[in-house]
Amino acid sequence: MGAPNEIVEHMPEVDAGEFLESDREFVWAGEVNRSKILDSIRQEHYRNGVSPEEWAGFGHPLANKAIDKAISEAIAAGIILDAREDFELVHASDLACQHHAGGWAIKGILPAQGLGSIFGPSTSAKGFFALDMLVPVANSAPWQGHRTKQMPVVIVNLEGAASYPSRLKAYETKHGPIKGPVFVLNGSSFLLTDDAQIEELAAAIEATGAAGGIVLIDTLACAGGAFDENSSEGMGAVIAGGKKLQQRVGGMVLLVHHTGKDATKGARGWSGLRAACDSEIEVARTELGRSLRLTKSKDGEDGLEWGFDLDVVQLGVDEDMDPITSCVVVEAAIPVGGIASKKLGRNQRVVYDVIMEIAKSQTAGIEVDAVVKEAARRIMELKGMESDPKGNTRGAARSALRDLLNDEGTPFFMDDEDGSTLGVC
Repeated sequence: MGAPNEIVEHMPEVDAGEFLESDREFVWAGEVNRSKILDSIRQEHYRNGVSPEEWAGFGHPLANKAIDKAISEAIAAGIILDAREDFELVHASDLACQHHAGGWAIKGILPAQGLGSIFGPSTSAKGFFALDMLVPVANSAPWQGHRTKQMPVVIVNLEGAASYPSRLKAYETKHGPIKGPVFVLNGSSFLLTDDAQIEELAAAIEATGAAGGIVLIDTLACAGGAFDENSSEGMGAVIAGGKKLQQRVGGMVLLVHHTGKDATKGARGWSGLRAACDSEIEVARTELGRSLRLTKSKDGEDGLEWGFDLDVVQLGVDEDMDPITSCVVVEAAIPVGGIASKKLGRNQRVVYDVIMEIAKSQTAGIEVDAVVKEAARRIMELKGMESDPKGNTRGAARSALRDLLNDEGTPFFMDDEDGSTLGVC
């Protein structure tokens, strides 16, 4: 076997009505899952003696042609939608009238629709914070002084299942019963890379009456399975799964994720995750305390910051009469020297972070040129720029540094008369 005509002879018959009408793994919300169809045909080829080399050379292109033909037949029969119908042009003025359509779950912080992330290092209390932030949404209560829109909350807890009931009990001990629509999937296996599992979870959410609410996936790493989070392909598949779930049930899907070894570089893995998110919240922990920062708000103002701490709550005693405890989030001052306590603009934040990172190893003689160079590089990265021949980002970095130095609350200063180095208090 190996000639094109022999491959054709072993091409499985593709029936549009068979795999596009009845099998949900091939069609989801009127859209064809081409990759699953191709995989099904490829496996059939292998069972009929076609080698991987023959498949790559002849089978794959011929399978694509067969699928295109089947899709055309299915569109004509009304089995699936013609994707071209989605290209509906709307007048800009009409679209502008929809500007409040999405709204906020937490005013100015968390949109009511879209994809978001909460990220931070291990032991930073991301899960405790997420519970503290989302229960008020379900209870229609303010959070940190911000108004909320009542929405159902679904927590998909994929790690630490044994201790999660204690976490919920501690919350109720501190704040009273959770009366709003908060539902938990605790300890089950769930993959955002599996369309069938996404559909099953979506059906469960709908059956509970929680569609259109907030779905928290804790954590992204568990929901990704065996994937390479540093690659666009691996992380891209997880992001696509999150978007499919959001499109299926509506509302907001929140992904809890970790930072890497260098927490200053943001969420771990491929940078496309940040680009895909409508909202991003950083949870930080230093020796000085814990803090939160709204690092991205697509339709609002980022840079908002809060301090918090964990209070230990005793829930009872075990058989040895030792205390059974868990924790709850309580408000606290923003740690000085951790995340800056002032509201800063984007460029000021970049410059501030660069200086404070350098200050971990030296508090005097910090070269201004080095700070400006690194800050300009990060500003370019944030803007998606590959080059800056006119030096605009360096100018923006210098301007942000001047503004910071003119602020009485800034913890650094010019270290010499010619303005070439900085010192940190």
